[in-house]
Amino acid sequence: LHGDLATVNMAFEPDHPGCLTLIDWGLATAGPAAFDVGRLLAGCAQLFGPTDRHVTERLDTLVATYRDVAGASYDEAGLRIGLLSGLTWLGWNKALDIVEHDDPAVRERERVALAWWLRQAELALATGLV
Repeated sequence: LHGDLATVNMAFEPDHPGCLTLIDWGLATAGPAAFDVGRLLAGCAQLFGPTDRHVTERLDTLVATYRDVAGASYDEAGLRIGLLSGLTWLGWNKALDIVEHDDPAVRERERVALAWWLRQAELALATGLV
């Protein structure tokens, strides 16, 4: 496991289309790859679409793609744990920024983003995604 799979830890290589370098391996450990997939999907879901419906559709597509690529090694439990972990991590960081960030504009942005996160978490729980 990378342990902190998020877009901030990805470097796309412009000279090699389709190549990706993962950086910041400080939380690397052994475990199911599905955990990283779930963590990425939950922690970066806001990048997948502007509305609840679009996010859900894109997440469903990404999970289906992962299921196809993983084949026999597909790990539903690991994916769900990763999704739950990513949702928790994202909400926690938003809450911290709301109360601790020095910039009032960032505090307000994260306050608004926390409302979005709460809707996503509720949707994920209601649909059985996690």
